[in-house]
Amino acid sequence: MPPKLRADVQLLRTGPREFVLRDPAHGEGFTLGIEERFLASMFDGEHEPPAIAEAFRQRFGTDIPVSYIEQFAEQLRRAGLLEEVAAQAETPEQPKPQVPAEITAGAVPAARGDVVGPLNHTFDWLTLLFGWLVHPLMLVPLAALALLAAGVLLHRFDAFYGQLVLLSQRLPLGALVAVWLLQITLCISLPVALATGIACRKFGGRVRRFHLAWLNRTLPYFECDTGDSFVQMSETERWTLLTLGIWMHLLIGSLVIVAWAMAPNGSALELFLLLLIVPSVVRLLIRLNVLMPLDGYAALSYWLELPELYDRAKSQVRAWLVGATPPEALVPAQRAGFLVYGLAVYAWKIVVHVAVIGGGGWFLTRRLGGSGAVIVVALVCWWYSRTIEDWIMSNWFLRWVVRGGGRWYIRWPIRLAVVAALVACLFIPYQHEVGGEFRLLPSAVVGVRAPIAGQIDAIHVVEGQRVETNAPIATLAAREQRAAVETTRAELAAARANLDMLLAGTRTEKVEAARKEVELAQLRVDYHTTELQRVELLAKTDTVSEAELENARFQKESAEKLLAAAQQKLAELEAGVRDEQIRAAEAEVERLTALLKHHQEQLDLAEIRAPIAGRVVTAAVETRVGQYVQPGDLVAVVQDSSSLRAEIAATEDAIPWLAVGQTVNLRFWGLNGGLVKGKIVDISGSAIRRAAAELEPYRSDRERLTEQIARDDRDRVVRVYAELQNPPENLLPEMTGYARIEVRPDTLGAALARPLKRFFLVEVWSWLP
Repeated sequence: MPPKLRADVQLLRTGPREFVLRDPAHGEGFTLGIEERFLASMFDGEHEPPAIAEAFRQRFGTDIPVSYIEQFAEQLRRAGLLEEVAAQAETPEQPKPQVPAEITAGAVPAARGDVVGPLNHTFDWLTLLFGWLVHPLMLVPLAALALLAAGVLLHRFDAFYGQLVLLSQRLPLGALVAVWLLQITLCISLPVALATGIACRKFGGRVRRFHLAWLNRTLPYFECDTGDSFVQMSETERWTLLTLGIWMHLLIGSLVIVAWAMAPNGSALELFLLLLIVPSVVRLLIRLNVLMPLDGYAALSYWLELPELYDRAKSQVRAWLVGATPPEALVPAQRAGFLVYGLAVYAWKIVVHVAVIGGGGWFLTRRLGGSGAVIVVALVCWWYSRTIEDWIMSNWFLRWVVRGGGRWYIRWPIRLAVVAALVACLFIPYQHEVGGEFRLLPSAVVGVRAPIAGQIDAIHVVEGQRVETNAPIATLAAREQRAAVETTRAELAAARANLDMLLAGTRTEKVEAARKEVELAQLRVDYHTTELQRVELLAKTDTVSEAELENARFQKESAEKLLAAAQQKLAELEAGVRDEQIRAAEAEVERLTALLKHHQEQLDLAEIRAPIAGRVVTAAVETRVGQYVQPGDLVAVVQDSSSLRAEIAATEDAIPWLAVGQTVNLRFWGLNGGLVKGKIVDISGSAIRRAAAELEPYRSDRERLTEQIARDDRDRVVRVYAELQNPPENLLPEMTGYARIEVRPDTLGAALARPLKRFFLVEVWSWLP
């Protein structure tokens, strides 16, 4: 007889993917998943187990043995949920069949006596202490606190971002991940789960289980299972329980932000709160996302009164993509809404997978190298372990190998052969290679710089033009230099004229004029001497006054001084020019000659010329006319690309293996991965930062330092130079790609173990106290 549920049995929805099969007579029931719920709905007394198995395959795309369906029906029959229970009660009690975990996952009694009494008693005490937190009136202070936290974060965002970047660079990656996991589990997940249990007890519900669960066996979180309490609550209480996770995340995030702003600068508390802000905000946004089966989706599904919206929409999209019959009949408008929502869900899942796997893989590989790639692969495999298990169990041979089939002398040799094959793969020959990114460098590259300050008056080249050595590149206006040359030239002419005059000696006319001045001065002295004698005689007879006597004496002294000056001038003219004056004039001429040469050289520097023969590679160099440049400013770049060599930024772990003469395999991005062989010709003597290795060689020290600070990172590389063997003609300088250097023969097992060994011996070792 086909199994049939009793008419009074209730099938209630308690979550996005959870249902309860409840017996109203006893209050007991079973928690079911989507697959179990589908099987229970097929127990209508009309479908036999084979028909149910076929319907299950069409619904979920996987096969289920008929025996599993029969065992599941038997379990419900013994629980008294099928109509055959009365007839079965007369038969002797049989041992309960063991139902496989694939069918009864989560199917445990919802309430059985008072097994969870102590747990609910604990939550009753918590409700007495913190039950006021889930009152609707608490939304008012919560909204005010959230606005305050948003203002704090916006006002101090630069400080928050700078401190977060600095802290993430200083903390080891493993320690950073461990701190975030502990913060999410203890500071966010635990309070949210406790608040859920408090709300459940406050609204008259019953907490069935409180435990630490694992998301995809990877991320820990606390879960509070309220069973079928949701369906027994009022409308307001249901909405409170549905949105409680969102409000709790908002409360935790707001408190953390405000506490971070109030914490002492540089304290451990400030750093702890700073790290906690990121998961608080991220988890809040995730909870609000209606494209994930969390709080936001649950509220949307309940508001639209569309149970299983998430799975039903995805089923509609799958059927629409393959052109199959829709799994359920819907009106056109409803089907369109399901398709839009389902497509949005799949698009979101693709974006998240690409961002998490691609971005996380790039970050870990960049940070940890090969060990980071191994960690990424391991994490992805572990995260999708259930999906991988389902795929393995869907293949009959793999399922047979895993579960065992046939006699022991058949299955164990096969298992040993599989293990031996896997072990043998580790001894496959494998060429040990090290490498890194590379770029092609020309044989010479020189920056043409302005030697003096001035405005660019003309540019004589264009981008891509080939120039010879000393060919003109640009001309500066050099107005100050030109004025200095003209002024110095005039001063030099005046100095030379003065020197010529001194060398020519004193003219005869000047000497005669000086003698006449001496004679005239002598006559004045004689006159005033005679006049003084006359006045002195008259003074004895009191004929003249004392003032007239003094005046006569003054006139005589003045005439004597003028005579002495005229005699000295005559003596100098008769003696000629002194040697010191001639040497001073000659020195002035030499000074002005050197100054004129300097100014002339400065003027000649206004014509900027190419230091080497090559090609101008500066983009749009001709547009620099009219710009004002300072001494040392770059005007153009000339490179000689007659020969090229590869500069490889080999990773730091490659240093012990490098040697001159090793073969290098170069694959160019610009050649669509084309392979070019090379040989190592030189290895730099030290490891440098990657940012410094990427700077152009023609940059000045100041420019290199500025760019290195702006692009600084913690990666270290060693520069390796390789000559190309038979390079194609279309290669250009600064082309890039990835290079791998053949070091030595090795095995695949050693190659896989090497990054893991380095990770544990360096990274994990650094975490130890």
